[in-house]
Amino acid sequence: MFLSSRGGSLLGIFQPAFGRAPARTLVALGSGGCPRRAGPAAVASRGAVPLATSGPGSGCRQHEQCAGRRRTEQATGATELPEQPSGAGGGEERHANRPFLPPALYPMLPRVQAVARRRVRMGGLSKSGELMSVPQHLIDWLRQYLPPGFEAPLPVRLDPLSGDAGFRRYFRLACTPPVLATHAPPEHENNPGFVLKGLALARAGVRVPRVYAVDYRRGFLLQEDLGSQLMATLLQAGDEERCYRRALATLARIQAAAPDPTCFPAYDAASLETEMALFPRWFLGELLGISPDAEAQGLLAALFALLIDSAVQQPQVMVHRDYHSRNLLFDGGGDLGVLDFQDAVCGPVTYDLVSLLRDCYYRLDEAALDRYLTGYCDAVGVPPSERRQWRTWFDLMGLQRHIKVLGIFSRLWLRDGKARYLDDLPLVIRYVLEVAGAHRETREFADWFAARVLPALATCPWYRDWRTAGDRCAP
Repeated sequence: MFLSSRGGSLLGIFQPAFGRAPARTLVALGSGGCPRRAGPAAVASRGAVPLATSGPGSGCRQHEQCAGRRRTEQATGATELPEQPSGAGGGEERHANRPFLPPALYPMLPRVQAVARRRVRMGGLSKSGELMSVPQHLIDWLRQYLPPGFEAPLPVRLDPLSGDAGFRRYFRLACTPPVLATHAPPEHENNPGFVLKGLALARAGVRVPRVYAVDYRRGFLLQEDLGSQLMATLLQAGDEERCYRRALATLARIQAAAPDPTCFPAYDAASLETEMALFPRWFLGELLGISPDAEAQGLLAALFALLIDSAVQQPQVMVHRDYHSRNLLFDGGGDLGVLDFQDAVCGPVTYDLVSLLRDCYYRLDEAALDRYLTGYCDAVGVPPSERRQWRTWFDLMGLQRHIKVLGIFSRLWLRDGKARYLDDLPLVIRYVLEVAGAHRETREFADWFAARVLPALATCPWYRDWRTAGDRCAP
């Protein structure tokens, strides 16, 4: 038995990204992917399914860390992690509702729980019961808006995919051809931006997932499934040259497009400063317990001002803002697709370039980085007389990004319970120290970091030596 789509337009509830509008404006996404006004559409039921919890006799009452961690997952909106493997964690009893956490990180749980409790008091997320109800709501919605000609066997099956650094959850629908269903909570994710910026990128010749239907009120999207060949996976398999050649060519296409300021806001000084403020709050304060004294605060303020000045001096272009190997993948036809572009802006020309070539998840050796950077400058026509300036912009832009990322990755663990990002911190620290130490105007910060921050890092169970982070064994 199969579920087939009805003919006609695909409808979704649309709330424009900019300005106020009627609460129930509707759009239909036609074959060209362009929005147009449409008539009323049915809205799926919003029945709730209660979140499973452990009760008396569950075998977990005596493990307060387990219970606290589960409360943290509910409070922060983090998706459920795999259960604890048998025999892990000192022989503790296996429990279906217990998320897996490396035993070495158990001592850090009280800090995570404290941050989560503060967040709940400040407003937090919606009720925990909403988390488990989403897949059934998605299925109900998909039954109405499956694209014409698409078929799915009944009962409809949604296979969860690994999540990203945001609040989005992805499900692969068993369908011909395959599609992805996404729940992106509208209170946390810029879904109108994803749709509108996707249309702009597509017009510029960039391969992005086609959106078939969207419900902005509940954060449901039905979009094209580009496959599973992430650039990050191919890099680990040794396909470096092809991946970077295609990624740089796609980046040149993005930067050649004129960003509409009503859709791509300015990545201005205030935005850059707000991002870097995550470093002292989450990385220094919440993760490491470091409170910078007045002298250190002055040092950080001067550094942030330098990095902002460098960024705003650069040519301003369309910026993806998270252009790296985990957001790029090859589709079935071999084209490079781009994901996670909902926060794209108009900003510094070197931002996406350094995001790609100093990837937080994959380290290029310096010879390869220089080769790719030179090749890109050749391709986009940077005059030889400006290459030295470009390299300075590139380095300082990377320092701004990686200082921000230290704060973001710390927050992802402490607030959202995503422990896997701790493993990526040493490589980001390596970028920060290598770049800051290489420039006279930032060397004082590198010295302060080495004297004040590295000793605190050495006490963390997840930490490994930054000097070898990202190195790969010779084949």
